Amino acid sequence: SIEMSFFQSFCRIFYRVCTVLLGPMLLAYVVKHYFHRVHRVVLSVRDLSFYLWACCLAIVTGTTIRNILHAGTSAQVLLLIALFTASMVSVSSFRAGCRCTRQPSGISFSGRVSKSPTR
Repeated sequence: SIEMSFFQSFCRIFYRVCTVLLGPMLLAYVVKHYFHRVHRVVLSVRDLSFYLWACCLAIVTGTTIRNILHAGTSAQVLLLIALFTASMVSVSSFRAGCRCTRQPSGISFSGRVSKSPTR
């Protein structure tokens, strides 16, 4: 294995994160402001954001699996990482679901404002 300093590792990870996050953002800005026809076509495609998200998820999942297979660590460490990650995802999903489905007072599940009877 190649020994890298913390700063070199940080720069390498930072570069990869920036290309993944900033690249699409800059491309979207350029398309929106300079390529108006392309922008209109992109906006006209129904559910395009979902399909783009699904492709990105497939790429990230494949990269993660490749890295796990080439990690060179024991099965116990990989199992602990998987269990910890799964439990954190479950807890986070549960909390997000609780917060998203909390109803303000006076609003029923149908979205109608309930009126209290006047006496």
